[in-house]
Amino acid sequence: MSVKKSAPPGVDRTPFIFAGALVLMCLIWLFGIALRVSLREDIDIVARAGISRVLDGGFSDFRDTTFLIVVASGCYIACLWALRKGFRHDFAAAIAGTIVAGLAMLPAMPLTSPDAVHLAADVRTFWIQREDPTNFDGAPGKFDDPVANEVRVFRNQPSGYGPLAYAIGGAPLPFVGDSFRANLLGQKVMGGIFLTLTALASGLLARRLGQKPALIAGIVGLNPMMTWQFPGDGHNDAMMAFFGVVALGLVVEPAWRLRSAGVVAGLASAACKYALILAAPVVAAYWWPKFRYPMAFLAAAGGGLVLMLYVTGAGPIENGALGPAAAVIGTSPWHLLQLAFDTGTSGDD
Repeated sequence: MSVKKSAPPGVDRTPFIFAGALVLMCLIWLFGIALRVSLREDIDIVARAGISRVLDGGFSDFRDTTFLIVVASGCYIACLWALRKGFRHDFAAAIAGTIVAGLAMLPAMPLTSPDAVHLAADVRTFWIQREDPTNFDGAPGKFDDPVANEVRVFRNQPSGYGPLAYAIGGAPLPFVGDSFRANLLGQKVMGGIFLTLTALASGLLARRLGQKPALIAGIVGLNPMMTWQFPGDGHNDAMMAFFGVVALGLVVEPAWRLRSAGVVAGLASAACKYALILAAPVVAAYWWPKFRYPMAFLAAAGGGLVLMLYVTGAGPIENGALGPAAAVIGTSPWHLLQLAFDTGTSGDD
């Protein structure tokens, strides 16, 4: 009696699907976006930033760019499918993919915001001019500096980041000299580095919580919006996010020693950008559940008061510091209060 031999297992195509989707996505970032809207553009356009300043062909440019972003998003979903299914060394592949995608976007000029231009000048203000960029005396318009002189938007306004962001942001200074484009590229590199660190920290936290680390790292690091914002646009929010993820992993631990370390990481996040302060009441409610309702009330009341001060321009908070939130107020019921108090946004274009 002959025994039927089982067929040999087929080749797992999952890593090849991941690699193919990643390569296509990176080619789109490099040739479809970064080299079409690159740092080689006229310096005035780079300083003012914004992809629409270069791709000004009307509907055809809008159509082509939208198509490329849709395809890149499809590649992202394919990468996540592969990471969810899993393959050998998938976590390392997700981190390596984050690095490669970031490198592909580095040649791009700031795509949708001039914040990185201001940031590049602010870092030099902190390290070279020895002034505080968050004060009006530290605004780019106060200094005869080769990078500060190229700031066009909010030139006479201070910056809104935290001191740790400027301290860390000084890492490229020994390598970039006085070149405006090189300083700007240095901040974009920092954005890519901290996006990678955030993806890594998210994956490690997911592993500790019993989730798939490769999938979580890919969700964060390969996300087209993240690639666009950090190595593409040069935003430094990835610094805040990295320390925030580290803080999250520590504050949920039962040992107060680790929770204290989480508080330190949280303060570091807030010292890069202040948004993580908003999570403090949630953490406090987790630690002391008996007091969660009073803390929720105090948090809501305090948030409402701060928002009211913004809207009315009252007290020490000036409405001009709102930034993007001004657009939200202008399209919400809060706009009625703004009109009632005759307050508006101010800016320095």
